[in-house]
Amino acid sequence: MIIQHYLQLLIHYRRMVIKIILTTTIATAVLSLLLLYLLPKYTGVASVVMLPTDPELTFTKGWTGSSQYNPTAFMAQTQVEYLISRPVAERTLQKLAKEMSEKAKPAGLRGAIISGVKSLKLAYYWTYNMLNYGTYVPLTAYESNLNLLRRGLKIEVVEGSFVMEISVTLPDAKLAARAANAVAQSYQEAVADQFSLAGTKLEGFLNEEIARREAVVDSLVNEEILLGKKLGILSLEQQKSFLQTSLDAEQAALMSDQVALAQMEAKITALKGQAGSITSQDVLSGMDEDLALEGVHREVASKSIALHRDNIADFTRQLEDLAAREQPLVQVTNKRENAESDLQELVARKLDVYLSTYSALSQVQEIDPAIPPKYPSSPMVLVYTVLGFIAGLFISIFALIALDSTTESVKTFPDLVRVVGQKAMGLVDPAMAAQARGRPPRFLGRYDFVTGRIPDLVHRLSGRGVSPAAPLDIVCFGEPEVGADAAVTLGAALALEGKQVVCTLPDDVPTPSLPADVAERVMFGEGGAAAPGAIHLRLDTATSPWDRLHGSADQGFICALKTGLFSEDRLAGFRAEAEKAGQDRVEYLLVSE
Repeated sequence: MIIQHYLQLLIHYRRMVIKIILTTTIATAVLSLLLLYLLPKYTGVASVVMLPTDPELTFTKGWTGSSQYNPTAFMAQTQVEYLISRPVAERTLQKLAKEMSEKAKPAGLRGAIISGVKSLKLAYYWTYNMLNYGTYVPLTAYESNLNLLRRGLKIEVVEGSFVMEISVTLPDAKLAARAANAVAQSYQEAVADQFSLAGTKLEGFLNEEIARREAVVDSLVNEEILLGKKLGILSLEQQKSFLQTSLDAEQAALMSDQVALAQMEAKITALKGQAGSITSQDVLSGMDEDLALEGVHREVASKSIALHRDNIADFTRQLEDLAAREQPLVQVTNKRENAESDLQELVARKLDVYLSTYSALSQVQEIDPAIPPKYPSSPMVLVYTVLGFIAGLFISIFALIALDSTTESVKTFPDLVRVVGQKAMGLVDPAMAAQARGRPPRFLGRYDFVTGRIPDLVHRLSGRGVSPAAPLDIVCFGEPEVGADAAVTLGAALALEGKQVVCTLPDDVPTPSLPADVAERVMFGEGGAAAPGAIHLRLDTATSPWDRLHGSADQGFICALKTGLFSEDRLAGFRAEAEKAGQDRVEYLLVSE
C-alpha cells in the first residue's frame, strides 16, 4: 500500500517532478558546457615511490604494536601530509613562477566573461569577509597562485605500496603536467634536504663526541705512562708475566730437587743397610766412598732446595708487592680501555649515519613523470549531466515526501480508502483514461492499464444501472473533464470484463473514440437510447455532489473526485453528510489529471 501510495503520488505530481528533473539536468548541462568553454581544468599525474628506512619502519611498527593497522599506511599518510604542506607548495611555485607569470590571458568574449566571473567572486569574498570579520585583506599574486596550486593538488596512495600519485589540476594542460613534475621534484629535494640536514647535524654531533673521547683517551694514556714510571712499572703485563714465569720455573726446579734428594736419601739408607753384612775390607772402603759422595750430593741438593725456596718466596713477595702497587694503574688502564671502546662505537655510529644519510637520498624516486593531458578532467559534461539528473530525481523524491507530509489533500487511492473506507472504487490515472479513449501511451501501447485496476467493479455494480430508468449517475467535484474521464474509463473497464455498457454524456462533452476491443461493447446513449441487459452510466455535470445528497436516497451515484482538490477533513464531512441524508450507496472514484 505504501508503494502504491507513492507511485500514485508521483503520478499526481508528475509535472512538478518532470520540471525539477529537467531543470537540474538542463542547468547542469548548460553550466558544464559554460565551464568547459570558460574554465576547463586539466590534470597532470606523476607517480613517485618513497621507500622508508628500516629504522622508520621499525619505529612505526613498534608504535602501532600488535594492532590491525598496517605500519606502511601510517608511513604513506605521513608522506601525503608532507607533500601537501605549504613548504613543498612554495618550493614548487618557485619553479613555476615563470610559467605562471607568462601564461597567456584569455581575450575576447571568453576573457570578458572570465573577468566578470572573477569580479563576482571578488565581490562575494569581500562581502563575506566584511560581514564575518569586518575587514577584507586582498591576496597578492603570489598568494593567489599558491592557493590555486594547493587547491589543485591531490595525493593518492596506491593500496599496499609506497607509490604515490601526485595530481595537479590547473586551467592549462602543459602547466598542469609541469606542476605535477615540479611537485615531485620539490618533494624529492625537500626529503633530501631533510635527510641531509638531519645527517649533518648528527654527524657534527658525533664528530664533537669523537674528538672529546679522543682527548680523554690521550689523557688516560699519558696518565697511565706517568703512573707506570712513578711506580716503577714500565709494562705491567710484561712484568707480571716475567715474575709469574720465574716463580713457576723455581717451583718446578724445587720439585725436581726434592725428588732427587729423596732418591739420594733412599740410596744412602740402602748403602748403610748393606754395610753391616759385608766383611770385605775392599768392599767396605768402596761403600764408604759412595756414602761420602752421596752425602756431598745430598748436601748440594739440600742447599739447592733452600735456594729455590728462597727464590720462590722472593718472587711471591714481588708479585704481592706488584699487585699492591698496580691497583691505581689498573684503574687507569680500565678507564683507558673503556674510553677506547666508546670511541670505537662512536666511529662505527658515524659510519652508519654517513651510509644511511646518503642512501636515504635515493629513497624518493619519480617512477612515472606527468605528460600534458589531451582532454580536460573537468568539467565532464556527460557525467555531470547524469549527476544533475540523479540530483533532480532525489530532489523530486524529497519534494514528494515533504508535500505528502505537509498537506492533507486526497491525492492517492490509499488516501481515499483512509477517508471513505470500502466506498472507494479506485483511481483513474491518465494512462487508464488514455487507453479508454483509444490513445494509449506511445511506448506502452501494449500494456493494459484498465483491466483489473478498479477493484471489484463488476461485482459492486451488479444489479445497478441496468436500465435507462435507473441509470448509475456520475457526478464530480471539479471540471467536467474529470467526470468524462471517470465515465469513459468505467465504461471501458466494464466492457473489458464482458459487460454491455451504455454511457450517456452531456451535449457539451464530445463523444470519445474507443479502442476496437471496447467499442463493440460500449455505446454512447443519445436521447434516451437503451440496450436490454446493459449497464447504464450517465454523466451528470449539471448537478453538484452536494445537491445530489438531497435527492432520492434510493438512487445511488458515483462521486468522481479530482486528486488534490479536497482535503481529507472536507471529504470526510461530505461522507458524513451523505450518511446523514441516507445516501449509503454513494461510491467514490478518484481521478488524476
